[in-house]
Amino acid sequence: PRHREGPHPSDRCFQALGETPKVTQAPEPRPLPPTTVAPSSVTSPSKPSAAGLPILAERPPWLLHDDGLVIDARKEMGAGGGILIASTVLVDGRHEWGGAAKRPGWLRAALATNRNHAKHQGHAMVVRWKPTLRYPPPWQEKECDRKENKREIENCWLNVERENFNWEKHEMMINYLNSPEKFTHVFVLDADAVLVQPDHDTVQDMIKELEDAGKDLFLTNEDWIGDVSSLTRINGGVLFAKNTPFTRALFEDMLDSHWLGPDGISKPRIGGGRMAGCASNEQLCLDGVRHRKEFKDKVLIKGGLTYNCGTNDKSMKRLQAADPTLQILHFMGGSKSAATRALCQGDRKLTGEGNRGYGCAA
Repeated sequence: PRHREGPHPSDRCFQALGETPKVTQAPEPRPLPPTTVAPSSVTSPSKPSAAGLPILAERPPWLLHDDGLVIDARKEMGAGGGILIASTVLVDGRHEWGGAAKRPGWLRAALATNRNHAKHQGHAMVVRWKPTLRYPPPWQEKECDRKENKREIENCWLNVERENFNWEKHEMMINYLNSPEKFTHVFVLDADAVLVQPDHDTVQDMIKELEDAGKDLFLTNEDWIGDVSSLTRINGGVLFAKNTPFTRALFEDMLDSHWLGPDGISKPRIGGGRMAGCASNEQLCLDGVRHRKEFKDKVLIKGGLTYNCGTNDKSMKRLQAADPTLQILHFMGGSKSAATRALCQGDRKLTGEGNRGYGCAA
């Protein structure tokens, strides 16, 4: 019911045949209102487009929905397993992510940089350009009707679209954790965040961090900001999951909680009491569930200074100096426009293809 056209035929159910999950509490049946079977009464402010994306013509059988394959550099292609890097690249109503005909230079540079990293380190990479979740969830259909004028109503729907587009990352995570390709780990990475060490396998570092800590999910804080609250505040731009019953259950729970609105779900799959606080954006949801014992037991939160660093003067200098402690640089918010120059100019050509390639061509 969360999907625009119902579940995709390739989607798998939560529990694989013969698998005994460690989660002890049974999932709650979804008491969805009748409106979920009807088309949404709200028209999305944007129109999906795959134009301007580095998508291959090849469509392996494990590729879901209308997702596009960017590269599959796994050493044993066809054998399954390995690492998948996945990003959403949805055209938005404000056109910050491009339009029907082309994509902005910053996005092309970022995608080319991450493709180069995947190529060097033997990973697969896919992008999702077409939303799969119903817009908006039924409880939000009247969300903007209370606004006083047309301009406020339009702006409200643009904000609702942005929040729900962010939830597509969680849906993508669930899709590929449940894939018959049996990826060992799925890395859902914001498309404006870039892996800036092409000759070093950042993903293997993250795997080791998880294994050493005995955890299943790798997240980052915002310690690069420098204040006290940033040490405990989760940034949703890096979601790195080991494929386990817990990670599959957690992302299902958070999506269901968002789908059902402010009251959330009373019996989450991961156990514990009611899960709420997921009605708005996915980052606030993560921040809301981080206090749960079930979450603390299985989730590792590392410093953004290394694994998810926002752009400022210090981080840009670290980038140009090839600082090995800077693994992922995140061009979030208004800093996106700086990505093209940072990734395509200077001594470091991180896209791996020169100034005439996809990522850096004018």
